[in-house]
Amino acid sequence: MKSFGKLLVALLFLIVMSGPAFAQGQTQKANAPAKKADKAETVLTHKVIGELTAVDSANKSIKVKTGTKEMTFTVSDIAVPELQQLKTGDKIVVKYTGEANALTATFIGKPKPQAKPDTKPNE
Repeated sequence: MKSFGKLLVALLFLIVMSGPAFAQGQTQKANAPAKKADKAETVLTHKVIGELTAVDSANKSIKVKTGTKEMTFTVSDIAVPELQQLKTGDKIVVKYTGEANALTATFIGKPKPQAKPDTKPNE
């Protein structure tokens, strides 16, 4: 009976001592996904096709008219070289990030020509 009592005391001691260690492990696991989310922050990229209405190389900004509205973009350093190849009136594609008044163009270029359907008469 004494050995059973010693075994019970030892088991209780292990349970009590492992509690804080288990809680510490849970805290670290709970924080781990938050760190991953910070590193792999998802940035939504949007795309618009329109007419280039203004280029301001000094301020790295452009204005594009798309249908009924005009959008103003701040041009990222990656897209600045394309500004020299464009002129107002060009039809362009802009890939951008941001919302509302904080739009950043990450790509500027001319749209790819669409393939024309085969117009040969059927024989």
